[in-house]
Amino acid sequence: MPALGMSSNIELRLTPGESPVPLSDVTPEAVFDAPPARKLRNYKGRWSTPATYWFEKTAEHLRVDSKLERTRLMLADFDRSTVRAKPQPFQIISTIDGKKVTHIPDFFFAFAGTPGSYGVCNVRHPGGVASPPFVRAVRLVQDLGALMGWTEEVWTGEMLDRTFFRNVRGLLAFRNPEVIPPAALSAALAMQPATLKDIGEHPVAGVEPEYVRGAVMHLLWHQRWTIDYSAQFTGSTPLDHTPDKRRVAQGHQGARR
Repeated sequence: MPALGMSSNIELRLTPGESPVPLSDVTPEAVFDAPPARKLRNYKGRWSTPATYWFEKTAEHLRVDSKLERTRLMLADFDRSTVRAKPQPFQIISTIDGKKVTHIPDFFFAFAGTPGSYGVCNVRHPGGVASPPFVRAVRLVQDLGALMGWTEEVWTGEMLDRTFFRNVRGLLAFRNPEVIPPAALSAALAMQPATLKDIGEHPVAGVEPEYVRGAVMHLLWHQRWTIDYSAQFTGSTPLDHTPDKRRVAQGHQGARR
């Protein structure tokens, strides 16, 4: 495929059916407040399965287009550096080499730390990243990022460690503080077990070990405590009681620029 020219006259359509707006009128808050750029529907012959994910950080259900997108969203939920997520955030409208090009990215993320840190993410199966339409879409997002100061990412899941994925997915059940008894959380914090096995070997009066173990998993999801997430959890797996606020969830960064 020949090299693509620079995108020109980039505009964003934030709300379906409405006119696109120039980039000078676009703010991240407007992106997050707008409805999804397209509705996701199931239909006969569809190659992917739309899914709904409860994004714990902002306490809202988010609709995604495939299981691969749901995995990327789960990693963003686990990642302490990602604070907000918006699927199907907007439609990009531009011209490349004299042809009109449109594209709806998969995610728009807000990151902690530096004010104004945002990113646009496209999720794609590895077999589809070289297709001409997707190459044009990526170029469009790159040019948009350069103009807006946003990062650009292509995520395929190829670099995702499978053990890490299974561990994070297993911790999902313990992320909601409403399902963790306060007594169990207090017991876990007071006990500070060195390993997962210590939870059962040092019972706390009036609190079942299973509840304490759930509280420990809750702390691991929120990374108030940490563990080697890329290794299989066993009874002898050591626990680190010092949170690492700089931690970034492994495997979620495909090609962020």
